[in-house]
Amino acid sequence: MDSGTLPEVRPVRPLARGRLALVLQGGGALGAYQAGVYQALHEAGLEPDEVASVSIGGINGAIIAGNRPDRRLDRLREFWETVTARQMWLCAPDGDEPRKARNAWSSTLTMLFGQPGFFTPQLPNPWLSLRGSRTATSFYDSAPLRETLLRVVDFDVLNQRTIRYACGAVNVLNGNFAYFDSARQEILPEHVMASGALPPALPMVRIGKVPVSFISRTASTGSLLTSCVFGHESGSLKVLEKTTFERPASASVPGSPSVASPDMSR
Repeated sequence: MDSGTLPEVRPVRPLARGRLALVLQGGGALGAYQAGVYQALHEAGLEPDEVASVSIGGINGAIIAGNRPDRRLDRLREFWETVTARQMWLCAPDGDEPRKARNAWSSTLTMLFGQPGFFTPQLPNPWLSLRGSRTATSFYDSAPLRETLLRVVDFDVLNQRTIRYACGAVNVLNGNFAYFDSARQEILPEHVMASGALPPALPMVRIGKVPVSFISRTASTGSLLTSCVFGHESGSLKVLEKTTFERPASASVPGSPSVASPDMSR
């Protein structure tokens, strides 16, 4: 790229009289990109009024909604530094081949030992577990994630609903979507964990008496967007949909608030 001074961009809050919603989808390590998107919004003075999320987006969304504005970036950074803290090589040569080897070794270590502050291997392994036992349905235990969430998310702040927070999952007993909305219920670490409980890697999470698990990324974004839209009976709502796979298109629903999904890469 040519060097030079970039033009100054003045932040403008979309629909100044309306509300701003951030929709964060799943995608594992792609959640680190979401953290960068929020950082850009934060530095531009744009804070969401609502967050609708799923999977890793549900974790990022809980950190955003569950902290005061001046602590959100620090807590996002703490989470991502925690789950990527494993030291692999003392020296990391530059270049395509060393990078491929480093990525392959990182994946191997994750499969063998889990991810710091996120998940650890089930003991005993599901292949050695009795049918119907707790360890038979997943390869990893997500208990470390609960401890991490309690450290980086202030659930008292989240449940004050300064930012409305919602995450999606699936009821394992009937296959139906399950939405956890801070406007309707108290949000606990288990709700966030359930949204990211990807089988068979991570175990289902019991909410009350109901086992709940991950909702596929393909279905989640549209479903959460619909839930976000129909949660408003009047007024205007601007939705920023963070996706790294396809260019979002503007959408409108008859009788609903206005919705737009700008390209976050611009």
